[in-house]
Amino acid sequence: MRSAAVFLLALLCSLCADAQMAAQQPGTPEGTFFTESFGDTGTQPCGYGAPWDLGLYQYKGCNVIWGSTTIGAGGSISIANSPGATSYPRGPHSLKIVTGTGSTYLQTAGFTPPISASTPFDTQLTLYVASTALAAYDDESLYSFVAADGSGAPCYAGFSTSKAGSISLYGGGSTSSAAIPLSLSADHTVFMHCVPGGGSGTSWISLDGGTHETFEANAKQWTYQAVGNYSGDTDNVTYYIGNVMVNAAMQGPGSGPIMYNNFESGTNGAQLTTAILAAATIGGNGTYVQCSNGPYQTISTAAQLSLHQPVTVLGTQYTDSSATRGVAFAYAGSEGATCYYRGYSFSPVLSTFEWVETTLPTTDTTSFVSMDPLGNNAGSDFVSHMQHSGDLYIETEANPNGNPDIGAFFPYTPGVKYGLATQMQEYSAGSGAGGVYLVQGKVTSGTFDVGETLTQATSGATAQLLISPNGNNAVQISMVSGTATATNLWTGQTSGAIFMPTSLPTTFHTMKIYDQNCNLLSTQMKAAESNTPSIPDDVEIGRGGDSNKSGINSYWYEDNLFVDFASGNMISCH
Repeated sequence: MRSAAVFLLALLCSLCADAQMAAQQPGTPEGTFFTESFGDTGTQPCGYGAPWDLGLYQYKGCNVIWGSTTIGAGGSISIANSPGATSYPRGPHSLKIVTGTGSTYLQTAGFTPPISASTPFDTQLTLYVASTALAAYDDESLYSFVAADGSGAPCYAGFSTSKAGSISLYGGGSTSSAAIPLSLSADHTVFMHCVPGGGSGTSWISLDGGTHETFEANAKQWTYQAVGNYSGDTDNVTYYIGNVMVNAAMQGPGSGPIMYNNFESGTNGAQLTTAILAAATIGGNGTYVQCSNGPYQTISTAAQLSLHQPVTVLGTQYTDSSATRGVAFAYAGSEGATCYYRGYSFSPVLSTFEWVETTLPTTDTTSFVSMDPLGNNAGSDFVSHMQHSGDLYIETEANPNGNPDIGAFFPYTPGVKYGLATQMQEYSAGSGAGGVYLVQGKVTSGTFDVGETLTQATSGATAQLLISPNGNNAVQISMVSGTATATNLWTGQTSGAIFMPTSLPTTFHTMKIYDQNCNLLSTQMKAAESNTPSIPDDVEIGRGGDSNKSGINSYWYEDNLFVDFASGNMISCH
């Protein structure tokens, strides 16, 4: 197991792990890529604390990514009070693991962006080992970083012993470090610096700021994390892990698009397949599940739509300067056919950006053409880009072809390049402070001032006005306090204008349309569907459905697709 290629440990800053530990301010340590306090910053029973705080208002603190547990006979996993010190860098709670006579571990089940096979990263965690029954010369993993397909990983941290009753720590990858003895029933801090594919001696592990014991890491990408004896022997060890932080010069929440596809794989005229799509994809945490298309959806030089500006994805900059291809969809070929990408996501928000061009004539008042849908796990809601009668507009489950709640249909010009930024949110209705919502309804008097405070009669709820309801079918607000109702009037405290709601504050879907120079042309929003809410996890490339005019001979071209399952932000125009 020590020379196996499957896992990794926990530690800190890529340049100066020990120095960063000293420089941290009191409180919960935070990694640039990942932080887990096991209940210190979240409320139980929100899974295992607040694993990865996305800062997504109404969802904050309840993003359960630790969703997969394996318990061996006699094993257990639970949140418990920290047995030793609770001062920095520890906290009042820890994850207690009792490894059984079978693998006992907790694994992330939701989305975190992958760390590439050439990116160094660091991890820190606190550790308290209460007891060990590890047999002489046995070893088992402690904290592992796992590839998406389970095929291996760059590094892992593990326990080992040369005699029963004692226990040591080591780091492993393609080789293993020297064992570091650790004391039972004592507080420890573990650091690991992992350099995937970095060669002999470039990765290391240390205990309590001591000697860096070196080893060689594998050149492997990783996506998931596992705490416990994910692999190795299965002897009983009882220990507590607290305040894990991972630092990586990589794609943490908010740092940019997570998946990028430039469609530069496959030859001109080749039918689009999952293999072609996978070969042209950089990053991402998902799988191209299937293509239900035909020869009418192809790789095409006619669909080359260049980036407006360079982008950096997984540490590499892409300019698109020598690109020649995109994807073409012939409307005449099918009224519903796509290739779809399914992400492993726990986030309630999914965002995309792509460059597109349509040749559908504006005089075609018969065809309804719905392109590139986003969907949720339950299949109960979707967002797509509808073209009909010369207009390009947001289509959703709750409001397919009606006017947007915010904004208006956009009159497109055939043969012109547009940038489309789209965001889908899981349905949620509420009044979380700081939450951004739509409230459907109408203005009954006055003209609202953007930015003013709104107060609701009877409930006393207050909110800040973000987008005026004047000229729209809804108002966009940021909740400040109180619990709003679906019926009581909202009054502007500066303007005196009055808005009559017909809904609670709810989450919503958004589409923004840009010109070829990234100037914003249109913003459209529609409320999310309330029936069977679930997380968005499906990105489709192609046509979602609807109908054609007889004899239609038009195309949809798209290129340079970005997908972000993690940050909760709209993707900017590139």
